[in-house]
Amino acid sequence: MDEPAPLERREDRVAFELHRAVAKKLMDAPDAVKAAIPVGVDRIRPNVRGPLAEGWLDEWLALSAGSSGALVNVLIGTDEHSIEMRQNSPFLGVLTQDERLEAIARATK
Repeated sequence: MDEPAPLERREDRVAFELHRAVAKKLMDAPDAVKAAIPVGVDRIRPNVRGPLAEGWLDEWLALSAGSSGALVNVLIGTDEHSIEMRQNSPFLGVLTQDERLEAIARATK
């Protein structure tokens, strides 16, 4: 059986569009968006299992301390690693409800 193409699955497209909206906010308010990452990681960490998921959270923390460009690369990347990272996203609360709904609508077009 062939591997699905990146962003072929609906949940991957939704995650991509949500994170694309986060990337836009990052360009407008980098400090606020980056400050949300450690808070989100602390919220998620008790619920993750295994070294792979722990590594993703550690990578989000490292990205929060680095350049906005490196963070954007993961937020909107279509490679397998970026797709996996978005499944453990620390950005809860960064987007408004309207921004979330708009992103989800874009993913279903």
